[in-house]
Amino acid sequence: MEVVLPGAVFSSAERAKPVLIGSLFYRGDSCVVNHGKGIFNKGMVKALLENVRDLKERAGVSHAVEIVAETPQAIESYLEFMADRVEEPLLIGGVTEHARIAGYRKAAELGIQNRCIANSLSRRTSKKELEELQDCRIAAAVVQLNGEAFKVEEKLHSFDVARKRISQSYSGGLLADVGVIDLSTIPVAVKIIKVLKRRGIPVGCSPANVAYQLYGKGLLELEEARALNSALTAILQLAGASFIMYGPLKAAEYIFALAKFMEILRMRMGEWSL
Repeated sequence: MEVVLPGAVFSSAERAKPVLIGSLFYRGDSCVVNHGKGIFNKGMVKALLENVRDLKERAGVSHAVEIVAETPQAIESYLEFMADRVEEPLLIGGVTEHARIAGYRKAAELGIQNRCIANSLSRRTSKKELEELQDCRIAAAVVQLNGEAFKVEEKLHSFDVARKRISQSYSGGLLADVGVIDLSTIPVAVKIIKVLKRRGIPVGCSPANVAYQLYGKGLLELEEARALNSALTAILQLAGASFIMYGPLKAAEYIFALAKFMEILRMRMGEWSL
């Protein structure tokens, strides 16, 4: 199965390249001046987007941008700015339901709903949010697997329950996010990626969660966190992840080159029948 959006294809095919996803406007993003009002340094963001565009062309990767917002006002401000400056998919990642719904409505108002993805839904998502998602015709949504479950069977069950409930109100494309939270969940993520891809579900996760949380807690130096993020991204790319959330958009500086060479390695492994 494929979820096809302008600028990127999220595929469950065995040899499909992953879509890399970088985040903007998250808590701690130096570009943001006021998270509540959505005030940010536009010059810094423009320069960052231009750099990512150049890196993407050189590496030959597919890319999307996650917009993280804390309030309705903030998500509206970010989407207004990004709509005309990015042609690739935009993930609407509101911290609260109110922020996400405001994002869905703003995307529809701007006419960009065909390349927007709700990030994220779960079995606990309210009916109101699902109806807003449908009414605004948002193209796709990420379904978060139960982060409290650590066994493969439990996580798969949580996805099936969530997908059934979501599909009753929303008809857009669905992507599965395994929900990695620490190093112990990486092997589980690899197994789930393989299972869901065999079912035809585009599936991925955010290895950056592991690396940058350890950095935030002072357990890793920045270079160590980047090295760990690179290693986990490589593992998940080899496992066949349909998408990989690699953390801050500025991390494209080192992640894109890695992804390029990992794709070459994946092709070689296929030729060697490993």
